[in-house]
Amino acid sequence: MSTTEYTLHYFNGMGAVEPARILFAIAKQPYTDHRFPLEFGVPGDFSTIKREEFDQAKASGELVSNLGRAPVLTVDGVSFGQSKTILRFLAGAFGLFGADELSRAKIDTIMEHVADFKDGFGKAAPPFIGEDKRSKEEADEAMAGYWKGLEGQLEALEAYIGESEWCGGEEISVADVLLFSFFSDNGRVQACSQLQPTLEKFSKIREIVDKVAAHEQVAGWLASRPQTPF
Repeated sequence: MSTTEYTLHYFNGMGAVEPARILFAIAKQPYTDHRFPLEFGVPGDFSTIKREEFDQAKASGELVSNLGRAPVLTVDGVSFGQSKTILRFLAGAFGLFGADELSRAKIDTIMEHVADFKDGFGKAAPPFIGEDKRSKEEADEAMAGYWKGLEGQLEALEAYIGESEWCGGEEISVADVLLFSFFSDNGRVQACSQLQPTLEKFSKIREIVDKVAAHEQVAGWLASRPQTPF
């Protein structure tokens, strides 16, 4: 644990930065978890959100490092944005990005694979905000195709991970956290009937996801974190 001062600026939700919060938990690193309040004009209707504090921060230039968006991480007074940049920075700072350059490259590769899983899911799944203009048959076909294709990717990913205990070797890393976040800490993915049957076919992936969930600091964070609408 270092004396570096960290402030993570994001909305009062899990969203793009929950993996970063999990890294802080694993590292036992104190930080300021600054959450912009969100108020719903109509409960559950994201098109009616009011975010006055965020709008003020944007207008003041506080979020300029991420082009007026969140998240932003401030480290000893220096700010930068982009959720992937924040994750990689924290992973490196906390010793969660491999023991050497080659293990870091493997971890980074798996991070990008998980990003592809997430992007593919976002294209196949019903939209997070707004109406799904597809027919039920079209939506079901898209999701079935996604999960079928994912099985081939997970088979290859297990072969790439090999006999290592974790994604990048014998220590937990940011890649393991991202696998957990996608498969076990994502409400939209968890709501899919295809999830559990898919994971049952890939014991290595399932083992890593379960070990992250059981990690003492991760489990503590999951039990104590604020309950949010997303």
